[in-house]
Amino acid sequence: MKRCPYCYEEIQDQAVKCKHCLEWTEKPKGTPGKDQDSNDPLQEWILHEIQSPSSKNIFDDLMNRIEKEIIFEALRHTDNNRTRAAELLGLSRPTLHSKIEKHEI
Repeated sequence: MKRCPYCYEEIQDQAVKCKHCLEWTEKPKGTPGKDQDSNDPLQEWILHEIQSPSSKNIFDDLMNRIEKEIIFEALRHTDNNRTRAAELLGLSRPTLHSKIEKHEI
């Protein structure tokens, strides 16, 4: 049995301490336990961004940042050949071109 170091109330087994506010919270069902935590940098980055939102459109912001990185890496992988990058990503060339302009790549 764990007890809160501040108020000495019993802490449930599924409770975790928030890294930012230091409050105790309960993990949602299906969340990995301590022994199952991932060291996946992408997962850690997403969790960090969700816990410290910089805007009201967190989902759109994260998806845009990921989309930009995917396109950048596909272009790098294909030596900036847009036709090959579009094929690699399963996009039409015009769609890839519009995304390149959108993200200013």
